[in-house]
Amino acid sequence: MLESSTNSIQPRVAARRTPRSFSLLHRDLYHLLTRAPIALFLLPCLACLPVVLVTEWVPHGTVLNPWFASMDSFVQKRVVDLLLGTFCAAVQLFTVREMAMGRQVSTSDAVRGGSQTWGRLIVVQLWMWLRVCLGFVFLIVPGIVLGICYVWANHVVVFEGLNGNKALQRSTRYWRGAGWRLLPYSFGFGLLYLPFAVTPGILIPEAAGVLLTTLLRVPYYGWVSLQMLFITLIYVDLRAQVDADAVPLAEALHAQMTGTPAARSTPRIWRVAALSTATLFGALLIRVLCSFVPATMGELALERGDPAGAAQAFERAAYWSPDDDDVQSNLALALFASGRMPESEQHIRIAIRLDGQNATYHVILARVLAKGARPKQALAEIQMARKLGYPDHTELTRLSSELAEPPLNPAPLPSGSK
Repeated sequence: MLESSTNSIQPRVAARRTPRSFSLLHRDLYHLLTRAPIALFLLPCLACLPVVLVTEWVPHGTVLNPWFASMDSFVQKRVVDLLLGTFCAAVQLFTVREMAMGRQVSTSDAVRGGSQTWGRLIVVQLWMWLRVCLGFVFLIVPGIVLGICYVWANHVVVFEGLNGNKALQRSTRYWRGAGWRLLPYSFGFGLLYLPFAVTPGILIPEAAGVLLTTLLRVPYYGWVSLQMLFITLIYVDLRAQVDADAVPLAEALHAQMTGTPAARSTPRIWRVAALSTATLFGALLIRVLCSFVPATMGELALERGDPAGAAQAFERAAYWSPDDDDVQSNLALALFASGRMPESEQHIRIAIRLDGQNATYHVILARVLAKGARPKQALAEIQMARKLGYPDHTELTRLSSELAEPPLNPAPLPSGSK
């Protein structure tokens, strides 16, 4: 048994009564990362990228029903989480367990040891998902509570050798004992490092390609890995507090940490918080400047009668904010004034897709269609604008009358006709 081998290495002690503080847990986390950075951080960050890249290229848009498209994406993400997510968790937990017992762990040893418990973690995850889903079916709150209580199920499998339902029950026992620390500690740690995970997504344009979009997942997986390690440290601390016969792995990790160079070089929490906040606000400022400044320049170019310059400015703004219907409609107007009708129609239809209840967008589309000699479609857009409450009825009447007028140079009558 894994538990007996662990007991043979560390002496049996009484349960800890004073849990470690947030700062000590944060320090021990850095210590773990400096000792095994590949197995604990880099491997979880990069392992899921090939699968995520493939799933990003799957043409979800070919599914006719949007609900089925979203469900397809949801199922793929859950499968990736079940297979690769549990494997990365197994590697991390095995590495931490071996380090707590004073053993040196190479990356190959971590992968080999994690693969031995991978299957058992998958079984526990399936059990957990089944129970959590049942909790959500009957009432939402029980599903949330079960999801929180089972957060240490994987840890129980790796550290204590329990499987299936027993692992879920043991995780619930730890939560009832002193698990209330998990919520504020994990929430605070998540907020501390979350800006580093979302900053690349803020700085990269939304219209970026699939490969770049996939690479943006790396910081997110890094954040998830750090969160996993932090929850692991809370687990080994709680296990020593709740179960008097358990091996105090927290004491072993703490003893190895004391006096090491990593302990002296660990950044203070307030410095990490300051850097995190500055990174987030700096990224937001850059993003606003990259999208807001071109849009403003485009509006100024339209006012001074420079549709070509306005189109260039709005194209830059649309590259950064393709889901902004205002930018798309302004770009359509600039392209319309420049005589680029097909592109103008394309962008005004994007604006209508983003906000179909805006009557002005339908009027713009009617003008574009009228220029393209499609009066029936233009009249349909005018009727839609009227239904949506477009305020300028005079303009709608004028456009309708222009579309309904006969051509100025009618074809001559055949000879001999009266």
